[in-house]
Amino acid sequence: MRLAKSSTVVLLLCVLCSTATSVTIAQDMDEASQAISDAEAAVSQARDAGIDSTTLSQAAIVLQWARSNFTAGNYPSAFTLANGAREIALRGIEVKRQQDAYQMLLMGGTTALVLAAAMAGLFLLRRRRVKATGTQSG
Repeated sequence: MRLAKSSTVVLLLCVLCSTATSVTIAQDMDEASQAISDAEAAVSQARDAGIDSTTLSQAAIVLQWARSNFTAGNYPSAFTLANGAREIALRGIEVKRQQDAYQMLLMGGTTALVLAAAMAGLFLLRRRRVKATGTQSG
């Protein structure tokens, strides 16, 4: 009789443990799937933003590793790799924005210098004309 009770308890524990493991695996799978979707969106944004091809390639390769791990059932690794791919893509977008801002600042500064030089040139030309006119009439 005691053996039957302990077998029932062990069986019940195995069922509970199996159920908990299934829930954890399902959560890991959902989290990895969502992370891969987020990474795909970030890589797509990076491509549209025109980030450098090296960074874009790195993000795409890490994303492919995430997909491979997901397919193999290694959901925690897929989650980690997908987040890595997302971070690479987002960092690439940020670098591109900073480069664009710097380029705009540089273009604005160059434009200001050209305008200042043109104005100085016009001022000197006008001054010469005034001197030339004053010298000729006197």
